[in-house]
Amino acid sequence: MRTAEVFDLWAPQLGGWRIALACQDGQESVRIPWNRVDAVFIGGSDNFKCGPHTERIIKTAKLFGKWVHIGRVNHAFRFEHFLRLGADSIDGTGIARYTHMREAIGNRHQQIALGLTCE
Repeated sequence: MRTAEVFDLWAPQLGGWRIALACQDGQESVRIPWNRVDAVFIGGSDNFKCGPHTERIIKTAKLFGKWVHIGRVNHAFRFEHFLRLGADSIDGTGIARYTHMREAIGNRHQQIALGLTCE
């Protein structure tokens, strides 16, 4: 609930920026303002991230054309799980351990859409 309150406080002040909502434990009882977000960040505990509510969040986000980022994915099985669900980006220290995870990230066509440069 506090995340939603802080979102409501700061979102209007970030006009012109793309806005993401951090979804975490407790999100099950809080409505996501889909018309006010460009992305969802899936954080929280492993139980939350791998649970049915998060799967519904990801599916709904993709239906609305929203970016989905999953944080702290440190196991190859979970990496594959989130790719199958349609995650656009994933982070975690486990990526350094698994070559196939790095290759999958390197080959994702969405990476270009981020518009990031190393300059």
